[in-house]
Amino acid sequence: ALTQAFEQGLICDALISQSQRQAQTLWAMREDVDGLVQMMNPLLSYDVSLPLQAMEGYVQQVEQALAERWGDQARCVVFGHLGDGNLHVLVSVGSSDAVEHKAVSERVYAPLKALGGSVSAEHGIGLEKRDYLAWCRGEAEIALMHQLKQTLDPQHLLNRGKVLKAT
Repeated sequence: ALTQAFEQGLICDALISQSQRQAQTLWAMREDVDGLVQMMNPLLSYDVSLPLQAMEGYVQQVEQALAERWGDQARCVVFGHLGDGNLHVLVSVGSSDAVEHKAVSERVYAPLKALGGSVSAEHGIGLEKRDYLAWCRGEAEIALMHQLKQTLDPQHLLNRGKVLKAT
């Protein structure tokens, strides 16, 4: 499978453990999220989705946009679930105050619509992404969301006013 992926240009590098010890070391690095968070503190975290073929270009766009605004101070780590188009984008620009958070969010979310992506993958929209929902969903899709909400929760008891406001 790896040979085929290399030949098709889908991947450019791979690491295969040669022993149980190496495998354990790789898993330890993969699971050391706390170390990554501490290294990047203050950290802004995003969960986006987009087609697999658009991921490399998307990451390049985000990294460039961050560098244009924050220069060498911007750090960006991206990992995720390639099989389902989910990327976790971790960004540090030296501050996580509201102004900087909004500026980073705009740079992370801006390329998604043109690439057929979404501002959310596995973690939902919630309050934090609500203002960006229209950046990746059209009016008809949002109207359908309202219709489903009205059908399934006509009294607006569930997550009142969170993502979709009563109309």
